[in-house]
Amino acid sequence: MKALSTFSYLLLIPQLGWLGSATEAPKKAAMSAGTHVVQVRVFGNKLDGLGAELNVRSVVNWDKGHNPGPTLEKKFDTSSVNETYTIGTFGDMDYVEASISFKNVAFHNTTRPPAGSQLRVEIITDGKVGEKTRLDSNALNDKVWKVEYDPYLKGTVAVETNKL
Repeated sequence: MKALSTFSYLLLIPQLGWLGSATEAPKKAAMSAGTHVVQVRVFGNKLDGLGAELNVRSVVNWDKGHNPGPTLEKKFDTSSVNETYTIGTFGDMDYVEASISFKNVAFHNTTRPPAGSQLRVEIITDGKVGEKTRLDSNALNDKVWKVEYDPYLKGTVAVETNKL
């Protein structure tokens, strides 16, 4: 009888290993590189006659070359704007840039943004406001980040997803 029980144990050990592998939890699929939802919010008022515009461009996998991603162009012909645009979902090596401009306000002409007019842009990544800038009559005097004449009054903000 003792020989039979030893033999039974020898048969039981491989079966336990097989049962153990059958009860393991299924392995999750490997997560892809991080993803980030990028939105651009633009708001402004008293925009009449300023040629207000928003331009968004992106580059995906910029570490592997220039691969254009989603773009967006909007002209604001109304006196005010308050919009949020979802640009897309981006990976860990992508770049999104948003520029606002007053096309009718150039360095060499006499048109200037009137007092009280403004145009602002914010890049929102994963629900958090990141870079932002504004155009108004005091933007250059206040040395607002990324505002210049190029050749018209323009402000630019960007996000590099590898730095999030």
